[in-house]
Amino acid sequence: TDKDKIYLAIHSESYEYSTQYIDPKKIKDYDKRNITINNISQFLNIDAKENIIDYQTYNDNRNKSVICHSNSKVLIQQDYKKLIKAGIQPRYNTSIPKILFNFYNYCRDQDEDSGKALLIHIDYTKTHLAFVHNYRLVDSEEFASGLNDFISELKELAPKTKQSSVPVREKALDYL
Repeated sequence: TDKDKIYLAIHSESYEYSTQYIDPKKIKDYDKRNITINNISQFLNIDAKENIIDYQTYNDNRNKSVICHSNSKVLIQQDYKKLIKAGIQPRYNTSIPKILFNFYNYCRDQDEDSGKALLIHIDYTKTHLAFVHNYRLVDSEEFASGLNDFISELKELAPKTKQSSVPVREKALDYL
């Protein structure tokens, strides 16, 4: 396999990414051609040197910007160096909604797709939703319920017999 063709997006809950959807015109000194990390950090009242900031601005009538940021810059840089040392080239580091959106863009059928999607990622402890409209990531939500909660509920509902050869957890994973 050609390593140059593999793109790796990395994310960790310990990075504590925050995703915000804002009107870029609210950012001080906003100029469609020249939105900068410094403008964004001033708007969010965070230190650009201490944070990882990723953003995407859409140039349409809605004028929405998606901004992801994390104050775990040192941890992210340490993880990045470990991956490089192991021979893995990460392409970017961002939030789960942004990863879902990028995956959607990569996999969608351009002839059949309406540009509207609800993207769902069920983790063990959390569930992430990402909303796509007109091929743009427009909103996302994170819920503190995940696969473990789902399985716990199924175990409660499952019959209490020893006849089942497949545990409830495996059935739930197969279903999802």
